[in-house]
Amino acid sequence: MDKRRSITPFWNRLPHFFLYPLLPPALFVCAGYAILHTWLNRAGVIGWLFSLVVILVLLKYAYEVLSHTTDGHLRAPFSADVMIGGYELPFKQAAVMIAVYQMTNVIGANLGSRAALLFSALFWLALPASVIVLATTRSLLNALNPFLLIGLIRRLDWAYAGLYGLLYCLQIAWQNALGWVYSHPYSSMYSLLADGANAYYLLVMFHLMGYVIYQYHEALDFKPEGWGEADAGDSSPPELALYETFMARGDHAAAAAELQYFLKTRPHDLTRRLRLHRLIKMLDDSAALCALGRDLIADLLAGKQIRQAVEVLVDCLRVNPEFKPAHEAHYLPLAEMLKVVGDATSAVRLIHGFYQRYPDSEHLPRLYLMAAGMLFEQLHQPAQAVKILDFLQARYPGHAIQPEVRVYQKLIKGLARL
Repeated sequence: MDKRRSITPFWNRLPHFFLYPLLPPALFVCAGYAILHTWLNRAGVIGWLFSLVVILVLLKYAYEVLSHTTDGHLRAPFSADVMIGGYELPFKQAAVMIAVYQMTNVIGANLGSRAALLFSALFWLALPASVIVLATTRSLLNALNPFLLIGLIRRLDWAYAGLYGLLYCLQIAWQNALGWVYSHPYSSMYSLLADGANAYYLLVMFHLMGYVIYQYHEALDFKPEGWGEADAGDSSPPELALYETFMARGDHAAAAAELQYFLKTRPHDLTRRLRLHRLIKMLDDSAALCALGRDLIADLLAGKQIRQAVEVLVDCLRVNPEFKPAHEAHYLPLAEMLKVVGDATSAVRLIHGFYQRYPDSEHLPRLYLMAAGMLFEQLHQPAQAVKILDFLQARYPGHAIQPEVRVYQKLIKGLARL
């Protein structure tokens, strides 16, 4: 089974993110952290110093959770290897925060408080991207590179907004939980609850970020480990060395040009044609996006990769609402998949004008019935749906769709009388 086609969107797994730290072994890590940190904080100055080590271990484990999740593992990791070595990431994360703090002060001293406030706000918006870049590249400079951060945000597109919104909500919930704990008189029990909440929310956030990388690994040019032999041949050939260099630098225009040159001799490489499609989308080249998209959709449909063909189609429709596939036979599978994923607007936009292009097509009755159904049920435009239904009733009186046409007509008329 192809794992690329079976990844559940992160917005459909929200309960699982909250359960993640409550299941072993993550539960043991949270409990161990809470107990140790609470006990050490009551042991004087030496205990407080050792509590910093415990915090470091928790942060290191959080990064292990993120890395483990990016490879598609949905249960928390735990082994001797997980807890030993690799502690540079928490220190690099601290260095990122210190560097940003210093840059904010410099900007404030030279350009004023408003410029410093704007810089600080922009960094906080890019903080999840910085954490992801640090976790995947292990490079402090990359985590501070604005071009890489902006590139990652643009590749994720609206998914980044969704991720940021969820992280913001988690932060609010975290603060509310701590506020409730600290509203009570200090005791070991409440200190234990506060430390447990710190560990719990930290692991939820890092697991969520790791899953977003896993879901959007293709858009991010990230290959999860352990995907088996089917993915073994997907490593970049030597001819793409310059492309990889340009991508690392964030020079997407040059990277796209290199990839186009590479594909001239490998026109059937769908994986890299999809990668080129995403690059051109990032570059906001509408004409090139639609020109590439038309042939790419045809080849994806031929390879039975309908969902990916729909993703390309939606990208093209966003920049050009009049975009149409190359052949009449492409419409029905695309429209059916759009209906499955709940994108009625794109489906209706796709079907619009099909009669003018292919008036004698065998697919026309089924497509227009589908459009009428979505206009009525999802888009709440019964008047438009009635026009299509009347057209189908008059043009195809003996067609197999007529029972469905009559059901819709009766239903719409009945609702109109209410």
